[in-house]
Amino acid sequence: MKHILSGQQQQIDQAYKALGVRFNSAPSTRELLGKWIKWFTQPYQEKIWDCKKHPNYMAEGLKLWNQLRANCLQYNPDLIFLDRTWMGNYRLIERMGAKVSFLETRTLLWA
Repeated sequence: MKHILSGQQQQIDQAYKALGVRFNSAPSTRELLGKWIKWFTQPYQEKIWDCKKHPNYMAEGLKLWNQLRANCLQYNPDLIFLDRTWMGNYRLIERMGAKVSFLETRTLLWA
């Protein structure tokens, strides 16, 4: 994850390749991937993520996700379970209107 979050295109490409994911190389896809990474990491940037303060978070993410999938040349089907699990769990805490700390997870992701 830290390579994907590094912002360095070569490291990002290598990290996704290692996961079995390949995107087209159009500049618009690169821009979209940057937006996706920024969206995905947003909850990890705050000490406490308050779902009520971010009511459109999942809708924005799903829109970006669908756009990214349209630009994907290769996708590891095993990642579907990871993506669905993460989004399902987030939807659950969103519906509860929960306040959540992702600090422990952030430490693991950035390691």
